Amino acid sequence: MSRKLTRRLVACLAFLLFCTVAKADDVVDVFTDLNQRKADYFTNAWKDAKGTELKAVRFKFEDRYISFQYQHWKVRHKSICSDIKNDILEFSKCSQAASRMFNWLCVEYGNDTNNVRMQQGKRMYCNAAIDYKPVVAEISRPE
Repeated sequence: MSRKLTRRLVACLAFLLFCTVAKADDVVDVFTDLNQRKADYFTNAWKDAKGTELKAVRFKFEDRYISFQYQHWKVRHKSICSDIKNDILEFSKCSQAASRMFNWLCVEYGNDTNNVRMQQGKRMYCNAAIDYKPVVAEISRPE
């Protein structure tokens, strides 16, 4: 929980405690709200660290938007460029750009060994760079 939020809640609590018209229910409500916010903060941090929720991402890379989803810190290959799957030529270009993007992210992503999220992100992009096989399509006109 941010310090700013904690300070606000403590200030509200102090106001309620020292205000002559404060009721016991108001104090209980403030404590309940404070405890719920703390629980939400830690629950969300845990979910984020474990990557349990499906997340959608959209990057701009090489003047193209590349969308994909990941969960448990693994890129879902079927989701890569899925928003343009109906246009095979555009899908092919997007797919190939996504492959280059994963390679670039694998190399350029931070190497902070003390940051678990950064390590997980780098591992995810490097695995995608190795595992993802882009669609290569080309249409030519007969001569």
